[in-house]
Amino acid sequence: MAIKGKNRTRTRKMVAPAPRPQLVTRKKPILLRATTWIVLGVIVLVAVGWVGWVWWEHKQASNLKTQEATAIADLAQRVAGQLPTDQTTPQGTTQTEVFPSIGQTIDQIDKNQVPADKAKTDSQAIIDQAGKAAAGIQRIAIGSLVKEKFNVGLTPELKAPGMTSSVVTEAQDQMVKAFDLYASVGQLMKTAATMPEGPARTAVLHQASSEAAIAADLWSRGYNTLVQLQTQLDLIQPSGLLPPGTGQSGG
Repeated sequence: MAIKGKNRTRTRKMVAPAPRPQLVTRKKPILLRATTWIVLGVIVLVAVGWVGWVWWEHKQASNLKTQEATAIADLAQRVAGQLPTDQTTPQGTTQTEVFPSIGQTIDQIDKNQVPADKAKTDSQAIIDQAGKAAAGIQRIAIGSLVKEKFNVGLTPELKAPGMTSSVVTEAQDQMVKAFDLYASVGQLMKTAATMPEGPARTAVLHQASSEAAIAADLWSRGYNTLVQLQTQLDLIQPSGLLPPGTGQSGG
């Protein structure tokens, strides 16, 4: 009699091994990490470098402005030293007028309100003073005063290396041309003073009046350039400027 189940092989259940514990590396606190300090170091170096660069740029700009102010102040003083004694500065402005009564004198000659001898003397004074002023301003060596690196212009927006030299050179040319014209006006006045009354003398005096207006315009443009540069460099406070030719072109 067969025994039930005797020939069956017994199966042995395999027990799964316990899971191995995973190794977990604990991260260091953020302030103890080397990368944190490296990043912070780089940020500090960049910040210090930027502050240093800004300081250096500000110092360079300040030094340049000081040099420009010194040069323009010197130039303005040299120009003032060459101006004729016949000049005036209207109250409330920074505009210097030269030969302020020249228009009135031309009108007086035209209307025979001044003796011929006095007219000739006054005219010769204009010729002498204008010629001296033109020569004196022409002799001012702009290149030795105004460096090519100077960048101040007539407005805060107009700034570039060489700007100051260009602006000042043009102003010098305008002032010289103005006094050359004033000398020509004086010569016309002197000629008219020796002429008899009539259309010919009137024509000469009209020409003198016309040239005086042009001279006044040139002078105002050139001189006002110096005033504007001094204003940009905080050498003088802004104040009124007369329109070119105001008070000088009468007659």
